Amino acid sequence: MSRRERRSRVFLAGVGLLVALVAVGSAPPPDRSGASAGAQRENLSQWEYFQTVRVPAGIKLADLIVSSPVFGRSKRGLEDLRLVDSKGQPIPYALRVLRTSDEQVLVPATEFNRTKASLSLDLGETPGEHNEIQVSLSDKGPREYRRPLRLEGSADNKTWNDLPLKDAYVVHLTVRGRLIEQRRFPYPPSRLRYLKVTVQPDRSLEKDDPEIRRAEVFRTTPIKGEDIGIPASLERREPGRDSWRGESPFTSAWWIDLGEEGVPCEKLMLEIANPDFTRSYRVETLSADGSSYAVADGELRRRAGQPEGPLTILFNTETRSRRLRLTITDHRNSPLDLMRVTAVAPARQIVFAPPPEGGELRLYFGNPNAPAPNYDFAASLTGKLPPLHRSDVGHVETNPEYHEPEKPLTERWPYLVDVVLGAASAVLVVLLLMLARSAIRRHDATPTATVS
Repeated sequence: MSRRERRSRVFLAGVGLLVALVAVGSAPPPDRSGASAGAQRENLSQWEYFQTVRVPAGIKLADLIVSSPVFGRSKRGLEDLRLVDSKGQPIPYALRVLRTSDEQVLVPATEFNRTKASLSLDLGETPGEHNEIQVSLSDKGPREYRRPLRLEGSADNKTWNDLPLKDAYVVHLTVRGRLIEQRRFPYPPSRLRYLKVTVQPDRSLEKDDPEIRRAEVFRTTPIKGEDIGIPASLERREPGRDSWRGESPFTSAWWIDLGEEGVPCEKLMLEIANPDFTRSYRVETLSADGSSYAVADGELRRRAGQPEGPLTILFNTETRSRRLRLTITDHRNSPLDLMRVTAVAPARQIVFAPPPEGGELRLYFGNPNAPAPNYDFAASLTGKLPPLHRSDVGHVETNPEYHEPEKPLTERWPYLVDVVLGAASAVLVVLLLMLARSAIRRHDATPTATVS
């Protein structure tokens, strides 16, 4: 083997060693949680915390409400929750958010007597109860409109009577860059077989000619949610001036601490001692990285003689920030006497089928590497549930079998990559110098051709 070939092999070996060391140092530790979909056993030593869940014998279906401390120690979507019995056997569960909502069922209907701006619907001989209609209009013509809507009902397709609608206008408008659309309309529960829908032109538009594309009838049933109050500490009032308003009025600000990161919050309940006031407010979040954004703004109002119950601030969206900042604009008024604040969010419910003998179960959490279990039990749990037994849940405890996951080399030795890169750079410099010297010697040893 020539000297040149040996040097090339040494060079390639050094590059390969560099790549291997960097890959090993930066790779994440292998997932040894043993987690998998379905009700298979898992290595629970990878879960840092648990709560005891007590269920009596003979219960077919039970539930529990996730408590605030669990949010701060779990993954954001609670994918790492695991419920096991006294023998360590996983118990499949369904995680549900108990937010107030509507359950909508489409009522089959057949169109007849259709014109451009009107149509009738036949819901069949026994349509059952219906209480909402959705009207979709054609995209042809003006893009923004406010068109009156009329809904009539009949039992025999001969005698028609108006069905009262609230805000009976089909609306599609853009106000300050925000789309306002209305095409669903509730009406008093009815069992009439026939409905007639008529859309009239928007009088503010010249020669408006609306066209109905489709009309659908629904039976809408409200589903009552369940809220939980979250302990929140109210810090001292901070007086200030509101620089975001041009007149810079006087303000009062309070920091609200929910106690844990990741705790959901959808609204605040304020207990204020003052009997008569009108103040504007703003609520902002403060994330762990120091960033903030507004989640609610509006006006707090109470008149003398009105009930002195809590006032509600509803957020634009649910937030998961531990700290919130409430700012109330006082102008030249005395500050409000804010006595107490309660954070509120829809409850997170875990539904499960406990073992027939009942006993003490464990709810494990606190494994950032655990994937969602995706139990078949959750997919099959649909529709209205039978009465559930609400289980008692104990305090958060540390798992005595917990073993902290092995950290990657880059975290155990933070300077490893720098050392490896520095050593590899030195090797490469030496190899380049050797190759350069070899090239110079070959050049000097080559005889110079003479030109005659």
